[in-house]
Amino acid sequence: MLEAAQNSPARFVAYSVVGHVIVFGLVTINLSLAPRTVAHQPDGPVIEAMVVDAREVEAELERRRLRDTVVEEPEPEPEPDPISEPEPEPEPEPEPEPIRQPEPEPEPEPEPEPEPEPEPEPEPEPEPEPQPDPELERQREREAAEARERQRAAEQERLRQQALEEMRRIDEEERRRALEAERQRLESERLEAEEERRLAGLERRYESAIQRAVRSAWRRPGGLPDGLEAEVRVTFSRTGDVRRVEIVSGSGNTAFDRSVEQAVLRASPVPFPDEPALQQRMQTIRFRFAPDRS
Repeated sequence: MLEAAQNSPARFVAYSVVGHVIVFGLVTINLSLAPRTVAHQPDGPVIEAMVVDAREVEAELERRRLRDTVVEEPEPEPEPDPISEPEPEPEPEPEPEPIRQPEPEPEPEPEPEPEPEPEPEPEPEPEPEPQPDPELERQREREAAEARERQRAAEQERLRQQALEEMRRIDEEERRRALEAERQRLESERLEAEEERRLAGLERRYESAIQRAVRSAWRRPGGLPDGLEAEVRVTFSRTGDVRRVEIVSGSGNTAFDRSVEQAVLRASPVPFPDEPALQQRMQTIRFRFAPDRS
């Protein structure tokens, strides 16, 4: 039991409390059992006292404490059952966790005091304006007038140069157009001349063919003298058919002139071009018929 009391702080405290209670009870009993002496009551307050030996009290407490802490021999434990297993020892109670005190909140930093605004500097007093010099003012006016005159002259010169440039441009454009027109005219004339030469050449070839056709169709009258000639004008259709025959300049021999007209009619249709421009040119032709001329 002593070992159990030493191992258990709670039991030790309980035993100590019980011991003090017992000591207090004994002291009270001794006080109640002590003989009282009746004495003469003096006049005034009476003081009663009892002498208690402290060593006896301590000895009595020590005896009681030793008696309570005497180790009693344990009773013999019964033999364990061979089949049953020993019970596990109880686990020690966990010690209570210490309560964590909350950390104190940091005190807020004091706000800085606003700096005082600097006082505005006083504005400087305006300096007095100097009085204008009349001669200097006249000089400035003359210079300003001269500058305006130079500017006006420069603007006029600029406009004059611009007008000259525009005139040169117009002249150049007109010359270019005139040259282009002249070039086109010359080119047109050249083409027309070439076309004229081509058509004239074809016309001569067709006229020669027509004259050969008329000469082939001509019948020489009997007793006709040699060397007779007549100029004939003939009108054709687009297909070469003879529409009209006319003796423009006769030979003076009626039989010869009539034989020429009959020869032209017999030669119809004559060889005639298919080109419209050439047909227009050869719609009416004139040629001289001279059968005796080689």
